[in-house]
Formats: sequence, C-alpha cells, structure tokens
Amino acid sequence: YKMLTILRLSIIFLTCLLLSFQDIRYKKISVHILAVAYILQLIILCFASIELLIPHLINSAAFFLFYLFQSRFLKGKLGFGDILFAAFSGLSITNWEFLWVALIIPPISALIFALFFYIYNHKIAGVRIPFIPFMSLGLILTLLLESFF
Repeated sequence: YKMLTILRLSIIFLTCLLLSFQDIRYKKISVHILAVAYILQLIILCFASIELLIPHLINSAAFFLFYLFQSRFLKGKLGFGDILFAAFSGLSITNWEFLWVALIIPPISALIFALFFYIYNHKIAGVRIPFIPFMSLGLILTLLLESFF
C-alpha cells in the first residue's frame, strides 16, 4: 500500500509540474497527459483500496462542477484545461477536511501574483495569467497537509 501511495503521489507531482510549465509557456495544457494521469490514478486507487475510489470520484466531480460554475461566472476566464485539472485535483485529495485548501490557495495565490505583476509592470488588463500553476500549488499544499495530519 505504501509503494502505491508513493507511486500515486509521484504521478500527481510530475503531472502538476509538467502541466504548470505547459500552461506558463503555451497558455494551454495537454489533455492527453492529464487523461493518462487521471486513469493511472484511478487504477492505483483500485489496487490500493476500492473503498476509497467512490470518495475520490465524488471529490473529482465536485471540483469539476465547482470550477465549471466558476468559469460561467468569470465569463470564460478559466479555460477548459483548468476545469479538467480541477477534476484531477479532486481525484487526488483523500481527506475531505483539507478540500478547502485546494479551493482557497489557487485564487489567493493568483491574486497575489497579479498584484505583484501590476506593481512591477503597471498594467494587468489584457494579460492572461496561467492558472494551472496556482491550482498545482493548492493541490500540493493539500497533499502535504494530508500527509502530516
């Protein structure tokens, strides 16, 4: 079980890293990489504990719907890659007590980044800020909190 957890966390971390770099560089992500990582996580969860699969899928659906509705309110400011990554994030989180971290950290860190960007460049209008790195930060912090508590 411990080896499967290490494998799963490695896949999550590498996916976050790779997709963050893609989003920063190209302002879009590879849905294929995300799909492979999602499926690998599902397989590992099935082998680790079939009882955990349903709560993880519920988290995934909840995150997907949360970001989908948020995208509607933001009038398309979130891309569909961000919404799909949210489903991946939800699948990755085990402990429901820490879901709020993965939901609160991304917008707060993006706002802080935008503030510093504005101070440095004196403009923010029309600038597209990639959101996957901030979502990855929230996911990784959540997983760290889960591992310590």
